[in-house]
Amino acid sequence: MLRLLQLELQKLLLNRASKVLIFISFVLPFFVIILSSLRIDFFGFFTLELGHYGLFNFPIVWHITTFF
Repeated sequence: MLRLLQLELQKLLLNRASKVLIFISFVLPFFVIILSSLRIDFFGFFTLELGHYGLFNFPIVWHITTFF
């Protein structure tokens, strides 16, 4: 069983597409968290808070469809 797990891990780590997808799946959520916490002030005219506007909120429809 351990040998099978090692083979699967080896397949994942040697494939370039798998490396890219694994990297994206771990890095992309951190960028979303950072962008949602930023507050940008445009020379005192207006401020842009992406997290305040709900730009990164997860749609309720997706919650319901994944639950069912």
